[in-house]
Amino acid sequence: MKIIYCDKWFRAKKKILNPLTEQQAKERFNNDEPFFIMIYTSKNNEPTHFIEFFDKETLSVNILDSSLDEEATFSFQIITNHENIDKEKLFIVRWVIREKDTNGKQTKGTSYDTVLMKQQDIWEIQHNVYCVENDFENDESCEFYSKNKVDLNSLYKNVPKFGEWEDLLDIQINFLDE
Repeated sequence: MKIIYCDKWFRAKKKILNPLTEQQAKERFNNDEPFFIMIYTSKNNEPTHFIEFFDKETLSVNILDSSLDEEATFSFQIITNHENIDKEKLFIVRWVIREKDTNGKQTKGTSYDTVLMKQQDIWEIQHNVYCVENDFENDESCEFYSKNKVDLNSLYKNVPKFGEWEDLLDIQINFLDE
């Protein structure tokens, strides 16, 4: 696995902006300053993932397709004011899955939001997931709650130490059978 740190990933042009040394990226990590982590897991010398580090409590993991477009995005946060959430772990608050047709045009995008209900300054987690499905070909949108409940344990990841990014790449969200 090859890693390149940078200031930004220019999504439209699919290129790295302002590469950082490992030391510069580590300083940003320690100071809770934003940066990108480009991850290369294949031999074709193109990134397969990138992590957008906002601070130690907020980051996103993005999976790239062979055209370097975002195929999936997983947004993590540490939820500190919730009595039933592990405050030492990152929690997936949203994930987005994108689909393309055979010509490479994005046809569908579905976002899934973990439902957090605020009750007297305490966040309460619901096991159902709020979904918005966008059909770009037909210009239609559909909103619904998942029929099956999500296994909340599958939404947690350990807060990484600098350089230990591999665990963040293995994301498997499990739904429970009714």
